[in-house]
Amino acid sequence: MADKDLAKLGGTCSILAGLFVPVSAIAYLFMPAPQQSWANPAAYLESFAAAPTFALVEYSANVLTAILALAVVVAVAERIRAVHEGWLRWTTTLGIVGCSVTALQYLRELALIPGMARSFALADVAVKAATAGNLYLVLLDPHGWITFGAVGTWLLTVNALAAAAARWPRPLAFIGAGGGVAYWLIVAGTVLHVDVLVAVAAATGALLGPVWFIWMGLTLRRATH
Repeated sequence: MADKDLAKLGGTCSILAGLFVPVSAIAYLFMPAPQQSWANPAAYLESFAAAPTFALVEYSANVLTAILALAVVVAVAERIRAVHEGWLRWTTTLGIVGCSVTALQYLRELALIPGMARSFALADVAVKAATAGNLYLVLLDPHGWITFGAVGTWLLTVNALAAAAARWPRPLAFIGAGGGVAYWLIVAGTVLHVDVLVAVAAATGALLGPVWFIWMGLTLRRATH
């Protein structure tokens, strides 16, 4: 594929990803409170069984965003390839792995949690306790080291490299780097069990994510003209 074709594909996917990020954020805001955190697995499953719609929308939007972001990772790498090959190859690999694990994790949630929630609602006390205790086994990356940490490292690095070499506007690079920091704050909040930190970081990412993806998409597509 020619460089222009790659930039056009990556740009289109980036714009689409930027449109799905708000869908996920809005769905999250409309979720019942017990579904916004897995701190109480039993409450989560009970709530999901009663009202799964917004959770399913959020998980589906996250799958699509992660899959689309794979094309963005590759296109961005091509855009700044000559800046620093070593750092670029490493963080591009992290970005691909992080987006892939994210997509797989949310696909697992879409496939497994509805059935678990239905079974939970009909089960006796002992089975409910066992089902709730196993909820976290659905996750491939419970603390987010890959889904948030790896992608956050990719965002930080590529935007720092791009800013240093003026490969795209500095404000765009600062927004992307801010998103990378927000991703790492989610990891920190999850590991340290600080829910406020996770909430603030997630809200920051939900604001910066659409701006960065759409602006990046326009930047990549502009390079094809």
